[in-house]
Amino acid sequence: MAILIRKLKAYTLMETIISMVIILFVFGIAMMIFINVIRTDRIVEKTDVFFKMNEILYETNSKKEYSDNIFEFGNFEIRRSVVKYRNFDKLKQVTVKAFDKNGKIVGEKSELMIDH
Repeated sequence: MAILIRKLKAYTLMETIISMVIILFVFGIAMMIFINVIRTDRIVEKTDVFFKMNEILYETNSKKEYSDNIFEFGNFEIRRSVVKYRNFDKLKQVTVKAFDKNGKIVGEKSELMIDH
């Protein structure tokens, strides 16, 4: 009867632990980069909405359209509301609010405008 003696090649426990630590470290860095990319994308969207709100206020003042309205802008809804400012007939308070698709307020801006 012949006895086969084979030596198994395997990694030591220390090599396995070191490789796992390196993999976790690389995965952690990749997750940080991914989160920063997503956060930057949201900041760009919010900046676009802020500029759109300013544009709506400017057009409201230049065209003298003092009425409530809803504007769709990408994934956002911008609502314009106009009310008389206190007891002054010629002053209007124009407020624009931006909401995301979940109904959460993203931004709000209000200005006083003179109705000629």
